[in-house]
Amino acid sequence: MSAEKALDKFAKIIESGKLDDLSLTIYYVSPTLLTNMPLPADALKGGKNKIVIDGSRLEEHIDLLSQINGDILVPIESGYPLDARLYFIFNNKNRKIFDVVIKGTSDGSMYVNGLEIEQNDIFYYLILPFLPEDVPEAEGWIDFINARKQEIAENGG
Repeated sequence: MSAEKALDKFAKIIESGKLDDLSLTIYYVSPTLLTNMPLPADALKGGKNKIVIDGSRLEEHIDLLSQINGDILVPIESGYPLDARLYFIFNNKNRKIFDVVIKGTSDGSMYVNGLEIEQNDIFYYLILPFLPEDVPEAEGWIDFINARKQEIAENGG
């Protein structure tokens, strides 16, 4: 399914308020991890850092969830290879709605359902409440996201 259609489908689920069958699975490594070769998103699934959030916990963040739709996608071509550091998947009744891959490079892009898009901070803010503060790899992401928030605030964004 195209990224835009997937996000519009997600928006309809959020709008319906029926989040019981919705789940979010997050896989991650440190944003500063150095590797010999770029990591594909599936490589993160085999790691130790996995978080699963059910619909009742997601419901607490409905304001963030309701900001996600196909209109937020700005396709780009960065020219940099996919080098996954954070990968998350939204499922409804155990079927994928959409996934997001955040790269280890700072080229300003990420992927939604395979489409490279301009970095959109909503995807960072969405996972921030669920990252454990006591895990070093997650701590790197928490610091990174909070620094982005600070930068945006300072630039009047």
